[in-house]
Amino acid sequence: MIAYRLRQQIKALPGMLELHAAVRGKRAAGQLASPDKLICIEGFPRSGNSFALTCVRERLGVPQARIAHHTHSIANVRRAVGLGLATYVMLREPRACCESMAPWGAARSVDDALGAYEAYHRALFALLDQVTIVPFEALTRDPGAWLELVAADIGAPPPAWNEAIAAEISAMMKRGDERRKVEGRRRGSLPDGEKSRTEGELETPSSPLLLRCEKLREDILARAPHTLRAGDRADPAR
Repeated sequence: MIAYRLRQQIKALPGMLELHAAVRGKRAAGQLASPDKLICIEGFPRSGNSFALTCVRERLGVPQARIAHHTHSIANVRRAVGLGLATYVMLREPRACCESMAPWGAARSVDDALGAYEAYHRALFALLDQVTIVPFEALTRDPGAWLELVAADIGAPPPAWNEAIAAEISAMMKRGDERRKVEGRRRGSLPDGEKSRTEGELETPSSPLLLRCEKLREDILARAPHTLRAGDRADPAR
C-alpha cells in the first residue's frame, strides 16, 4: 500500500485530485467542489466530516449532491474557495484522528497518518481567511450552532435541534461507522493483535511529530478569523 501521506501529497498537486476522482468514478467526482455545489465540508479523516455532513443533509435538507465533501484533500478546499463556496474545514486534535487510521487500513502507520495530518494543516494556513474552521469539540458539543451557522450562510431558516433529533443522527452515524469498518476490512485492515500494537504507538506523548501536529492545531485555532465555538449562534450578516 502506498503511504497515505504520499497519496495525499499527490492529490494536492494541480490537476491530480480531478484525475484521482475520474479514475475512482462518478461518486468520487461528485464529491469535488464545482459550480453546482452549495457548500463544501472538508477536513482530515476522522475529524467529524461525516457527522457535519449528515446534520446538514438531514436537518437543513441540502441534497448531498450539492455538497463538496470527503476528499480529505486540501486541493478540494482550494477549489471551493476559488469558486466562492461557503467552505467549512473540520479540525480535530491529531491523536484522535490518527490513532484509528492505521488499524483500519487507511494509513500504513500512525507516523504515516501524522505526517499527512501535518502536511494538510500546514497547507491550510494559506486559506484561513477564506474558510470557517469547525473544531470537533464545538461541532459535537453543540450541533445546533453548526446548523445555524450553515443555515445563515445559505439563507435557510434555522432548524430545530433536540435530544430526539440528536439520537436519530447518532443512529445514522453508528450505521455508517459499521459500514466503514466493513470497508476497512475489505481493503486490508490489520489483524486484531496488530491493531492493538498500532493503537499503542501514540502512548508516548513526547513524539516530535505528534507535538508538531498538536502545535499546528493550536496555531490554526489562534489565527483563524472564522471559527465555530460551542454555544455560538450564527450572525446572518457574516
